[in-house]
Amino acid sequence: MEIAFREPRDEDRDWIWNATTETAWQDMPPTERLSLKRKEWEAHFRGEAEALLQARITETWVAEDASGARLGYIIVGRTVGMFSPLEFGFIYDIYVNPIHRRQGIGRALLEKAEEYCDREGLRFLRLEAASDNWPAITMYNQSGWRPERLVLVKDLKLR
Repeated sequence: MEIAFREPRDEDRDWIWNATTETAWQDMPPTERLSLKRKEWEAHFRGEAEALLQARITETWVAEDASGARLGYIIVGRTVGMFSPLEFGFIYDIYVNPIHRRQGIGRALLEKAEEYCDREGLRFLRLEAASDNWPAITMYNQSGWRPERLVLVKDLKLR
């Protein structure tokens, strides 16, 4: 499949927001999701995400096929962690339309993020994935990604 990349247009905005919001909601651990009201969480998430996007430290690309159908998108930017002053690239969101998954689109989006990091002089590119999102984790592993840190959680209501 031939994939073209472009910057998002105004008509992509709702599609990207809806997909990003649903992805973030579904990636949240079920015990955390159960303790939140969806509408309140969405308002919080949207505020945080809009602040990030408006800071102009991110770039977004939409992947489309030859007919112009949207296949997916990626949001990547530069950031710095708490433990080191070295900046790195970070994938804030990567999404492939479910009907187009397992066709190389995710890998192509990852390559686009790598090109961004090369252009920006960033040595490392990081992302986070839900620990049970095995299709994505498998793709990341096959694309040369490796685990770097492990986030552990203890539910204090269960003690």
